[in-house]
Amino acid sequence: MRHGVAGNRLARIDIADRVLTSIVSAYHDSSESKMKALFILAIISAIATMVVMFTGAIGMARGTDFNRKYGNKLMQARVALQALTLLLLVLTAATA
Repeated sequence: MRHGVAGNRLARIDIADRVLTSIVSAYHDSSESKMKALFILAIISAIATMVVMFTGAIGMARGTDFNRKYGNKLMQARVALQALTLLLLVLTAATA
């Protein structure tokens, strides 16, 4: 069993990899379908990144208890989502 921050990140990456693999395998018949599925996932990931980023930025601007409690976690989630978005875009370009 994995422990700590690195273990949690590895677990999240493993889950994301399984989800991506299952989605891509559903479209195994053509590379165009794979590319389309990866691009849609990249768009969803980019939108999620923006939502997390704006939520964190608004929380920081207000300076409330919400920011003290969730500010750092939101920015960490933003970085992880940005990495996922970039990965999906690279995979989309690789399938083209």
